[in-house]
Amino acid sequence: AGIEYTGITDLRLVLETQAIHTLNAGDHLIVSDTETSTYFQVTRDFFNDTLSLDLFLVHLNPGSGKILRMSGAYDLADGIEVEAGLIFYDAGSTRTILYPYTDQDRIFMRLKYSF
Repeated sequence: AGIEYTGITDLRLVLETQAIHTLNAGDHLIVSDTETSTYFQVTRDFFNDTLSLDLFLVHLNPGSGKILRMSGAYDLADGIEVEAGLIFYDAGSTRTILYPYTDQDRIFMRLKYSF
């Protein structure tokens, strides 16, 4: 289930949640038999859609971890865009699917040319 709100100029808010239940889940799976996830995103455009800032948060089962992604994209010229951002991983415990990414936070940059 989800909801998206775009009633404020140049602002978009998104909230989604999902629940997955696995029948006959055994102990060999790293995930529990019922998984819930919540996603929240805020996107705001500035300077006549030249600059776009984005915040995206994923919250897994209580205690299972979070992912936070912050990014910004800027249109340098027609068809040329530069984007940069950060991604943070927070595992709730050693038995979560995010645990291998605990010390793998990222900084990224992208140059995109569209023709």
